[in-house]
Amino acid sequence: MEIVNPLNENDIDPSLLEKIQFFKGPLGVIPSSVKTMSYHPKIADAFTDLNKAVMECKGKVTPEFKRLIGYVTSFASGCLYCQAHTILGAERFGSTEKILEENWDYANSSVFSTAEKVALHFASTAASVPNRVTEKEISQLKSYWNDSDIVEMMGVIALFGFLNRWNDSMGSALEDLPIEKGEKLEFKRNGLHFPSLLSFLGKRYFNFQHRFNSFYFFAPYSISKEGSLIEDRFTAIKKMITYNKKYLPNYMTLSSSLNLVKTND
Repeated sequence: MEIVNPLNENDIDPSLLEKIQFFKGPLGVIPSSVKTMSYHPKIADAFTDLNKAVMECKGKVTPEFKRLIGYVTSFASGCLYCQAHTILGAERFGSTEKILEENWDYANSSVFSTAEKVALHFASTAASVPNRVTEKEISQLKSYWNDSDIVEMMGVIALFGFLNRWNDSMGSALEDLPIEKGEKLEFKRNGLHFPSLLSFLGKRYFNFQHRFNSFYFFAPYSISKEGSLIEDRFTAIKKMITYNKKYLPNYMTLSSSLNLVKTND
């Protein structure tokens, strides 16, 4: 639920409304978050200028790759609103379906170069709380990217650090266009996340996590051939287990509740 409803465009100062039309270029819509910022025009105005500056490309970092960095940053922070926006933005700047599907699992993907994997890993560690950037990440990053490129990428990571907290806390509602792109795969967690520093409790820690949390995965599925359903189900379970180990290390997420639901689509 949104804490503050976005302003209607008719209620936004005309000069500011003209300025924030800029977002229709990279996104196709004016984000509801920007409309909420417009309660204080100086915030919306400054944010628009910051967005333009951060997304301007001067070196090797392309507009598409900046959105992919934004996705990994938002994935690490858990902001679904920004994940949907960055998927949409990356697609508008040329990302293929395969790139978008494998962006979250960049380390094991064949579509990203070593330099890109290093940058995406840096984004993931920089977006983590607490920050997980070490000398190793810095050394790897500087091996493939010059100082100017690093500043550009760090600008994206920091920009989405602001946006992730704004949108997750404000409960920003997704617009129709990003929903169309983001509904291909939905992940949802309900409950309380106990910090990993309590993991010394061992089994009791996992029991607490499961008692206070629930997870939901929704993914479209089509049966490719007769008799493939069981095989595909186990393949899906295997992928989910790999995902759990990598991205939910403090949870022993069960996969036995995986169900297939027939729809009219």
